Amino acid sequence: MIELQGITKSFGTLQVLKGIDLMIEKGEVVSIVGPSGAGKTTLLQIMGTLDKADTGTILLNGTEVSCLKEKELSAFRNRQIGFVFQFHQLLPEFTALENVMMPALIAGTSSSEAMRKAKETLAFLGLSELKISLMICEYCHAVLSICLSGILRYLPLPVVHRPYSG
Repeated sequence: MIELQGITKSFGTLQVLKGIDLMIEKGEVVSIVGPSGAGKTTLLQIMGTLDKADTGTILLNGTEVSCLKEKELSAFRNRQIGFVFQFHQLLPEFTALENVMMPALIAGTSSSEAMRKAKETLAFLGLSELKISLMICEYCHAVLSICLSGILRYLPLPVVHRPYSG
């Protein structure tokens, strides 16, 4: 569950978010739409704990994240929030399987368990045969973004920022 109360964010004199209140229940899918510069990315970054609001409260699965110290916040983010970024944030020197395994490995999951989950996700998405290096083609980046969103089914709070663009 994601709950935002009175979220504001300014960049200099430009106030981008002006008292945002939002409640997203578990299993609910929400699209945030608006014109360029409206604050959609800023809101997603705040919801995902990648940026801080100037004011307001953010509750993620009952945890008020603004109260967490930086190290606690990093651990919370790693175990609770899954991201698929607009620009794919993939490591081109690794294979598709290795890229899908990476978040689990960073979280301290054993290599065998990370590989099992990654293979299960690739199979679930019909991409078991995707064993090529990402340096081969840009198309692989888009496909892997879809894969990474699949691995998010293991995380309670997926945050997806335009996974099919770029």
